[in-house]
Amino acid sequence: MVGRAAVHITGTVGRLSGVASWRTLNRLLSFGGLSYPRLRLFKGGVECPEQLYVEAGHTGSPRLLVRELTNALRGGATLAIEAVDELHEPISHLCEALEGVLAVPVQADMFASWGEPALPIMRCNEHDVFIFQVEGRRKWWVHCPIANRTGTSLSSGEFYREATWCGTLVEGDLLYVPRAWHHRDEPEDGASLSVAAKFRHPTGLDLIGRVAHQLSSTKLGSGIPRFAAARELSEYLTLFQRELVETAGRAGALVGALTEMRMVADPRVRFSLPWSAEQVPLPPSGDHRLVPLMRFPDVCIRHCADEDAIEVFVGPAATRFDSAVAPIVERVLRSGGVTMRQLLEAFEPEVPRERILQCVAQLIASGALWLREAIGRR
Repeated sequence: MVGRAAVHITGTVGRLSGVASWRTLNRLLSFGGLSYPRLRLFKGGVECPEQLYVEAGHTGSPRLLVRELTNALRGGATLAIEAVDELHEPISHLCEALEGVLAVPVQADMFASWGEPALPIMRCNEHDVFIFQVEGRRKWWVHCPIANRTGTSLSSGEFYREATWCGTLVEGDLLYVPRAWHHRDEPEDGASLSVAAKFRHPTGLDLIGRVAHQLSSTKLGSGIPRFAAARELSEYLTLFQRELVETAGRAGALVGALTEMRMVADPRVRFSLPWSAEQVPLPPSGDHRLVPLMRFPDVCIRHCADEDAIEVFVGPAATRFDSAVAPIVERVLRSGGVTMRQLLEAFEPEVPRERILQCVAQLIASGALWLREAIGRR
């Protein structure tokens, strides 16, 4: 399904009530500190100027203008909030669940619209997207790119004029639209609220980028001998072809590229104050759950072949651990969440308690873990 065809899945009323609602949007607008460019208004496919709905408050910080923003929405504008998964925990959990299946980073945007729209605009995205219809109704037209059936390049932008799928999303429905598929949409019967979870599949160009990075440390990283004799230029071209083919064709090149992209993905933003800011950051009780901050913790552990150590990557930064605590690190990061009590029960007395606590404190200090409070303590 993914990447091949648009798919509509019928839901039930209330199915997405735990993910978002109009109350969620009102809270974000009122207390989320939102402003341009994270929050934008669009009308007829054109972005509205931020001066229409944002001004500097008495503190100098931007603030939303309630009357002006509401009037714009009443007049047919669409409200868009980018990366809403960083602002609302249930949507963040939805993205995390999708990442567990898709193995690529997922970002969610929120869209709200009212009334009669201007002329619907045909759009085409450079990413795949799952549209979750949270409230209201919205009609969609999705068009297959001609490249899907002819084998030509997706960059041509050509698509079949007859919609591959046309229908109305109602509360609880899901619509998947692949990358490069053209689509347009408009609200039906009043207000509509939706969440768009978007992701980007790695392409061959990403693999080429990784190959180029690896070649930067070879002779190809030096300047091209443009003013040399023809023989030297020919030798350089031969070297270029050989190095390129060998590097790209190396065993595990594709898997390595995909793993590296997941390894350096930006971690989730979670704080565990006040405990994480202590000199020795440890959970205040054995019931607090240690949860990885990395989106793909299973690929963020690298064993150093030439040294008795392992490295844990949080984004591009790496923290080194003694290989003696490798089982503890792997248990914490690959479990998806474990309590301090469970960790001590699993490794004591083979590993001294002090060593376990030291390892956990180092993981928290490196930004690899956050502490989810035990139920009843929030």
